[in-house]
Amino acid sequence: MRVMIAKSVNAAESRAFWRWGMTLLVAGFAVAAGCACPRGTAGAGNPIGHDGQPTAGVKGQEPRVPAVQLPENFPKDVPVMPGLAQAGAGESDNARGTGRVTLVGKIKRQEIVAYYSNAMKDAGWSEDENRADGANWLMVYTRDRLKTTITVSGDAAGSTVDILYETQQ
Repeated sequence: MRVMIAKSVNAAESRAFWRWGMTLLVAGFAVAAGCACPRGTAGAGNPIGHDGQPTAGVKGQEPRVPAVQLPENFPKDVPVMPGLAQAGAGESDNARGTGRVTLVGKIKRQEIVAYYSNAMKDAGWSEDENRADGANWLMVYTRDRLKTTITVSGDAAGSTVDILYETQQ
């Protein structure tokens, strides 16, 4: 009886290790194949970022952070700060006009807050809120029937930016 239990535990551990290894292998192939390419390419294998500029492979320029894959209904005039990379897939509900994108980067929270405070106003958004909210910074912008909430959390080592957007009824 004890031998059978030991064998089933080892088999279960073996299957879990195999699945973990295969997941890493598939993820490695996906990255190597350029699965992070958004909305087209600039030449062979050079992804284009949200701003329409190539993110890598341009002679004489340093490669930028990998391109961000934004949901189809992401507002075109909401900027994505250079130096931020997407953390996971964006979420969206096209029927309701809502969605969420999470970005991460090794940029100080204060720099991100300053960037979005200026960039959103420059893009024609009205600022409804811009304040500290505990360990986070909360910014709310509206324009026409759109509302965008940007939450920034982090420290000197790096930050997380959540961009939530919705069409107001």
